[in-house]
Amino acid sequence: MFSPHVGVDKNGEVSKINRTGQSCTSSACGAAIGALKSLREDPTNGQFKNGPKDFQMDFIKNLLAPHVKDINRHENDQVALVFKMYEIISNFIDDVTNLNFGGPKSKLAIIGGITINCDGEGNDLFLPMKFELRTKDKEGSRDLFSECFTNFLEDWDSSDNKHSAGSSSNGSTFSN
Repeated sequence: MFSPHVGVDKNGEVSKINRTGQSCTSSACGAAIGALKSLREDPTNGQFKNGPKDFQMDFIKNLLAPHVKDINRHENDQVALVFKMYEIISNFIDDVTNLNFGGPKSKLAIIGGITINCDGEGNDLFLPMKFELRTKDKEGSRDLFSECFTNFLEDWDSSDNKHSAGSSSNGSTFSN
């Protein structure tokens, strides 16, 4: 399972959250927001200048660097950022995943989406965007997303809660 996260505070501001025990609003995902800010200041910041000193941040910057202009074009860059982080992570998972484990009938389930951190205890949400079952022979692999979530997405789109600022490759959407 993989899931970049984004905060949405009680006022609906994307990238902000009021965390229990903290006296002020903070950002979420701070690493992605910091990486985007750094790349806007200097596009070469995605070139692993720090070596292994801050590998996680440099890795995020490196993968995000080619997408800064696209993110900047969106009305809500924070929504665009979390969807781009989802896409980057999904592609990375596809690149590093292999099925050379277990027996000949072993299967791998991959679930991906976006975690939406909300103010308050137990109010976080998960926006599902990928559900696949992969097999070694690849012909037995299945995309289970539509089978599992089509009714959910149809209900979501037809309700008063329809969201449209961000969208995924499978048609699910959300915004502030």
